[in-house]
Amino acid sequence: MASHPSAVSQSEHSPAATPPRYGLGAYSSQLTGYWESVRGMPRRAWDWSRRNKRWIIGGVAAGAVAVYWLRPYYQQFRELQSIVSEANRIMEEGEEGKGGEPKVSKRQKEHHARVMAMANNLILAGDSIDRLSVWLRQAYEDDIDTSIPRKLKALKGPEMAREKQRLFAELQKLCFSRMVTALIVLHMLLLTQRVVLSAGTARQYRCGEWRKRKGQSEGSSAEESSTERTSSELNAELAAYLKDVSDHLTSPLVLCLVDNASRESCGQRLPSPTSRETASGIESTIQTVVETALQGLFVTGSETPRSAMVVPPLEEGASEHNLAAETMDLVDSPHFDALLRESMRRACEKLSKHLCEGLSLDDDTKTVALAKTIPHVNKAIESSVLVKSESNAYLIQFNELDCIREFSDMIYYRSEEADNSR
Repeated sequence: MASHPSAVSQSEHSPAATPPRYGLGAYSSQLTGYWESVRGMPRRAWDWSRRNKRWIIGGVAAGAVAVYWLRPYYQQFRELQSIVSEANRIMEEGEEGKGGEPKVSKRQKEHHARVMAMANNLILAGDSIDRLSVWLRQAYEDDIDTSIPRKLKALKGPEMAREKQRLFAELQKLCFSRMVTALIVLHMLLLTQRVVLSAGTARQYRCGEWRKRKGQSEGSSAEESSTERTSSELNAELAAYLKDVSDHLTSPLVLCLVDNASRESCGQRLPSPTSRETASGIESTIQTVVETALQGLFVTGSETPRSAMVVPPLEEGASEHNLAAETMDLVDSPHFDALLRESMRRACEKLSKHLCEGLSLDDDTKTVALAKTIPHVNKAIESSVLVKSESNAYLIQFNELDCIREFSDMIYYRSEEADNSR
């Protein structure tokens, strides 16, 4: 059936059949679409950040930790580069001295000091630090003014370039391993939510390993049934442990007691209303320490004390596990600095008395001070401890992060007998 001619002409001239017009209106619509997309970018970015805020915060934190962790190694690498370039300039500008040896100037000597400082502080892994140390050792075995320029000159050119490239590769490996280690440690800290301190001595004190060393082996069932001990039994075990350790040391193992009276004066809340130390337990423990641990110092004449530890008071009904846990809680206290100062003041008054009595020291005979070099603790308690103790001063300083730990860098002070006899 044929269609009507008028219908065909009407369909050909309808708006749907007209071709699109590329004019000003089309461009304006495209610009409007672009503008709307640009205007919506902040809102879309905000929505995306809200959905992924945990990943963003974690990435920023990980990046900050990585930058903080790797910054010293980057600085050391830049310092190594500057030393290498300075060495090349020194070798190019060096003048010939007597016997064909290069003349060493003040600038060269300063550079050699930088090389030694860099060698002491450079932390590189594996073969690189070994080769650098061997090179420095060989360089300084002979005369510094003649051997160092020759060694630097031997490493000039392609050999130095290869060494720099190898050191940079080692540094990249070290940085990557450090970053992975930092992320693992951060993950473990987030899981545990607590830094476990005093892993060595606290574990020994909690498990009673010193009793096994002395041959006092007990059955596992007996140990499990006797976890709760009184303060007198713990004092006896601690005295046995101190005596066992002090027998193998040329210097004493010193004990500092943090009593609960010091906690109250420093504003720290006590663990329980009945958590008080017994005066007899404190006195007996201090006296035992003076008679056993300090005996090696004053009687045998040892002058290198090298270890110390601090524990909370041995209270009635305290168990070994609770004692170790209370020690860790003590370190986490915000009043720990003030607590140590007050405890040291009280302990010094008691210990000075036992020092004079137990060691038969007169007031004008000797001056003794045991100190660990921590400046901020030293300034805080030096006036209150040394002035009151006068001739027999007893001072121990502890790092707030090392509550139960054996120290290896104790400093011993003893005045001359001629000065004390005045």
